[in-house]
Amino acid sequence: MPSATESDAGWKQALDDIWQQMRSLVVIRHDQTGEAAVLVPEQRYFLYQNLRLQLESARLALLNADNDNYQHSLQTAINWLQQYFTGDQRDALLNTLKKLQDAQINISIPDISGSLNWLEEYQQ
Repeated sequence: MPSATESDAGWKQALDDIWQQMRSLVVIRHDQTGEAAVLVPEQRYFLYQNLRLQLESARLALLNADNDNYQHSLQTAINWLQQYFTGDQRDALLNTLKKLQDAQINISIPDISGSLNWLEEYQQ
């Protein structure tokens, strides 16, 4: 019959073997290349929709002459494009968004007081 120390050594060896086998199943890699993450189709659909919403938000901010939200929406879209997309089409869209981001919103509202005055005189 094996002694207690031999039994303990056998268990320790068995646990060590299991641990080594488990370690070989799991590989952790740190990706420093900055390439886009691979997404499953469901995640890709929501990413496209969120990107579309950011662009729509920028459009709405542009129509409302809201430069802060316009810039924020464009920057968010740029960040998502850089993080999740690759390819020539992404690069073309990035260039376009960066050019749009450089433009400042300056809307001059026309003076319609002349028309209003004429209308008031006409009504009298």
